[in-house]
Amino acid sequence: MLLALVVGWSPLWAGDVQNTLEAVGTNLLEQLQQAAGPRGLGRVALLLEADGETIPSSSRVIQVLESMLLNRFNRSLGIEETRLLSAPVRSEAAARARARELGAAWLLRVRLSIAKDELVASGDLLPLEPTFWESLAGVSRRQPARHFFASAALDREVRLTLELGRSPERRANWSLREVMRLDTIVLDVACGQVDGEADDEVVVLVPGAVAVYRWRNDTLMLLARHSLASLPDSREPTRVPSGNLLLADFNDDGRDELFVRSFNKQQGELLSFGGAALRSWRRLAGVPLCLWHRAGRPVMLLGSTEPGSNRLQSRYQLVDINASSGPEGTLAGKPIRLRCYNSATGRDLLAWVDKLGVFHLEEPAAGELWRLEGVGSAFTLLDAGGEQRQLVHSQAVFSGPDRMIVRGTAGELWQGDSLDLLLLSMTRQQCRAGESRGWWLAGRPADGSGSRIFFLTR
Repeated sequence: MLLALVVGWSPLWAGDVQNTLEAVGTNLLEQLQQAAGPRGLGRVALLLEADGETIPSSSRVIQVLESMLLNRFNRSLGIEETRLLSAPVRSEAAARARARELGAAWLLRVRLSIAKDELVASGDLLPLEPTFWESLAGVSRRQPARHFFASAALDREVRLTLELGRSPERRANWSLREVMRLDTIVLDVACGQVDGEADDEVVVLVPGAVAVYRWRNDTLMLLARHSLASLPDSREPTRVPSGNLLLADFNDDGRDELFVRSFNKQQGELLSFGGAALRSWRRLAGVPLCLWHRAGRPVMLLGSTEPGSNRLQSRYQLVDINASSGPEGTLAGKPIRLRCYNSATGRDLLAWVDKLGVFHLEEPAAGELWRLEGVGSAFTLLDAGGEQRQLVHSQAVFSGPDRMIVRGTAGELWQGDSLDLLLLSMTRQQCRAGESRGWWLAGRPADGSGSRIFFLTR
C-alpha cells in the first residue's frame, strides 16, 4: 500500500506558498525520474526533515511536502511502495536500519532549509543492502548513491510563513562542565559514529597516539587506542606539539573513519574501527582537513605544515581519496586551526583562525563571508550558511585564563566563566552523549599538567 498523509490546504498555505512548494517538489521529482530509469526503484523509504535552524522541525511545510511527494511517487517514478520514516532520526545508519525494517530498497532523505531568499531541498537517494532472503534470491544492489538539490525563490511573505514558530536569535543558557582529566596534552578532539551505534564516540589525538572513548553512565570509557609510533618522525620536530583530527564516513558504511596527523610526524594515517581495535588503512602524505564529495567521489582537502612549526601553510590540495596529489588552492593566511562546513545550499565553506586570533569564514569560489577578531583555536560554527550563524569559541590567549564565548552576527550572546587553562580544541559538530547534545572541548592547564576534557551544552 502507499502510505500518504492527507493534508488539506488552508488559507495559510494557499497561493504563493503552495506555488513555492510545488516548484521544489517538481524539481526533486524530475531529478528522481532520471535516477529511477525505466525499471523504477521498487520500494522506497522517505525521510523528510527540517534543519531546525531556519525552519522549525514542527513546521507544517514538512507535512505538506510529504503529502505532495507521496501522492506523486507511484505515478511518476514506478515506485512499488513508499514508506514514511518519522523524523528526527539520530543518524544515517539508524535511518538505513529503520528503512530496511520496512522492507525498502532505497532510502530517500531530504532536508529542508532557507538560504538567503530560497527554499532549499538537499537530498540523498541511498541504496540499501539486500535482506538475507533477497540475497538468497540473487538480488544485488550496486547502484551508487545519488545526491539531489532543488530550490525555489522566496518572497518576504512566503519566508515569514515558512519560518513561523522559529525563535529569533537570542541569549541561550549554555553550560560547561568538566568530564575527564588526562595526563598528556590533547592535540585535537572530534566526535562521530566510530562504531555505528546510537551515541557518538569521542576521539582525542595526543602525542604519539589516538584514543576512542565511549560515553557510558556519565563517564568516558576507553574503547580503543592506536599508537602512531610506526610513522616516521618529522625531521624538524615542533617545540609545541600539535596535530589535526578528522572524522568522516567516506565509504558510506555507517561508520566514521579517522584521518589523523600529528605535526611531529612526516605522515598521517587513515584508521577505522574494526569492532575491537583501530586498524590502519593507509598512510597520508598531507594534513587531512576536510572530506567532501565531488561527482560521487570522496575528495580530501589536504594541508601541509611549516617545518618546525605547529602552523599550517596557506596552500592546500584537493585530492581524491585514492590519489596522492590534486589541484591546489590558497588561503588568505596561515591557520592554526581549520574546520570545514557545508552551507544549506551545499556549498563548501572553510572556517579557520590565524595566529593573530582572527577568525575567517570563506567560500573557496566566492571569497570571505565573515571575519571576527579575538578568537582562539577552540571553535565551532552554528548555522554556517545561514543568516543566523553563530560562532562558539575560546579567547585568543596564549596561556590562559580562557573562557568560552558565543557570538552572533549582531554581537555577543553569551560568555562563560573564566577558566585557569588554555582551551585548545573543540569538536566541529554537535555530539550525542546519552540524552544530551553538545560539544567536546580540550584544554591545557597553565602549569602544563596534562589536559582537561569538557562538555558544552545549551
